[in-house]
Amino acid sequence: MNTCNLKHHEKLCALFGGMFGGVAMQYGRKRVLALMSLPFSLSWILTVFAKSVETMFFTAFIGGFCCAIVSTVTQVYISEISSPDIRGFLSAIQKIAGHMGMLISYLLGAYLDWRQLAMLVSVAPIMLFISVIYIPETPSFLVLRGCDDEAHRSLQWLRGPHKNAWFGLHGTFWLYACISCAGLFFVIMVVPETKGRDLEEMDPKYVRTLTINR
Repeated sequence: MNTCNLKHHEKLCALFGGMFGGVAMQYGRKRVLALMSLPFSLSWILTVFAKSVETMFFTAFIGGFCCAIVSTVTQVYISEISSPDIRGFLSAIQKIAGHMGMLISYLLGAYLDWRQLAMLVSVAPIMLFISVIYIPETPSFLVLRGCDDEAHRSLQWLRGPHKNAWFGLHGTFWLYACISCAGLFFVIMVVPETKGRDLEEMDPKYVRTLTINR
């Protein structure tokens, strides 16, 4: 089994996780993010100690399921706490952060064993759990629950006494343009050509087969 098969399985499982994103309407955005971060981290920790293909598929299922819910609820949280003039920018930051995380993982994968990389990645959901403890629930959810006073305090904590729309729509497009240029430069200078070449001909640090010690 190679990493491509495992990654495809994880993405397929993420489809089911996205269907459960609506639980945030029942239990709140903050609570769902906190609850999902723990099994998300556990899935990576179990990957470190996996001894069979079945275990790897199970951890991929849990990881993909939790990742889909976290991604969906995070987008809802951002849209509900931000004002319209900076909402696009904050949504762009979420996407960019996700892609940057994958890029860093691939770069580290060239130097770390896959078990070491899995242990390192397991720290990210734990950091999410710690961060969620200190952020308030969204004002929209609190208003829906009839907690107007808590919603007012949440809004003040999130936006402060003065709203400062310093980035705006044009800044969002400029940010995307800069990231796209950086990605183009990376592809041209770093990523090897694969057309007409088999796996053995490519640089081994870019092609890693996932092996499991039985």
